[in-house]
Amino acid sequence: MLKPIKYNDGLDHYRLSPKQLRKEFDRRQADAVFAFQLRNPVHNGHALLMNDTRRRLLEMGYKNPILLLHPLGGFTKADDVPLDVRMEQHSKVVFINFFYIACDDIDLIIHSVMIHILTP
Repeated sequence: MLKPIKYNDGLDHYRLSPKQLRKEFDRRQADAVFAFQLRNPVHNGHALLMNDTRRRLLEMGYKNPILLLHPLGGFTKADDVPLDVRMEQHSKVVFINFFYIACDDIDLIIHSVMIHILTP
């Protein structure tokens, strides 16, 4: 059995396996999960999209949709905001309920991947 990779950067508690996520969604009795993946801090446009998605899921009859806020945690562009700063911002935004979504309805995890950005 492989053990999870530990980065020892103070953010490992945000790195959950699919099995751990499923367990958390089951614990919260989520009947829908909608994910938003981003590589930079949340801004108003992101919040509007997340709120609209939640509203639509509720209109479709779901009772407990959970937002999976999924910041990318691998290598990003050199001028991107560092991961620890982004995670601090994400956790503060979730805590102050910026999304108008109850904190219990949001999971915040890191997705550790390398981003390849192709530009002309």
